[in-house]
Amino acid sequence: MYRSIALSFAASLVLFGATPSSAGAAAKTVSAPCDGGKAVEYVEKTICVPEWVEEIRTVKETCYKKELRERDVTKYRQVTKTKTLECKHTVFVKVKKPDVQKLDIAKPVSKWVEERYAVMVPHQEVRKGTRKVCRPVPGCCGKFEEAEEPYECVVTVCKPQERVCKKLVWETQHEEKVITREICTIEPKVIVKPYDVTECVWEPVVTKETYEACVPYTVEKQVKVKVCRMVEKTVRVPKCCP
Repeated sequence: MYRSIALSFAASLVLFGATPSSAGAAAKTVSAPCDGGKAVEYVEKTICVPEWVEEIRTVKETCYKKELRERDVTKYRQVTKTKTLECKHTVFVKVKKPDVQKLDIAKPVSKWVEERYAVMVPHQEVRKGTRKVCRPVPGCCGKFEEAEEPYECVVTVCKPQERVCKKLVWETQHEEKVITREICTIEPKVIVKPYDVTECVWEPVVTKETYEACVPYTVEKQVKVKVCRMVEKTVRVPKCCP
């Protein structure tokens, strides 16, 4: 790559020409006959051309070496552990307990009571009064006269009369009684029963492990390197006559 750049630079200098001011002053001018008897002048010019040279340089290189190291590694293993658990379940059991009850006992009771009542009793009475009657007039034929005369009659009337009688009456008599008896009921009961369970659990174990590690280190070494440099070179360039 450097060689191609240097060659391109040199070619550009030759094509476009190097003037004495840019490439250095001309050493001398040589005349030669041109075509047709004219003299050709040559001018010496100094130009820069690339040149490849080898140099020895000191460079740093990173190398790797293997080294044994130790580290802690956590591994897991299965171990068995036994623990005690409790099992709760509900059962129904018979329980005897006293039952106290209050009873209201109603029983019939009879008794004789007097009762007064009124009755209508018929009896006869003599009633007196006056009445108008029509009688013939004595000595006159076909004549009548009105006259009042007393009279009596027997009538039957009803009068109230109070009487007393005895009758049997039934009544309800209430009596409170407390009784105690033993009854059997069913009640829930919680029973706790322990039992053992064996299970597998993961237990961490820390162990030492040896491994190889690549450790970097830096070394200095001398290498040959090709370098492109620009050097001065004198060339002859023809110059046309006027």
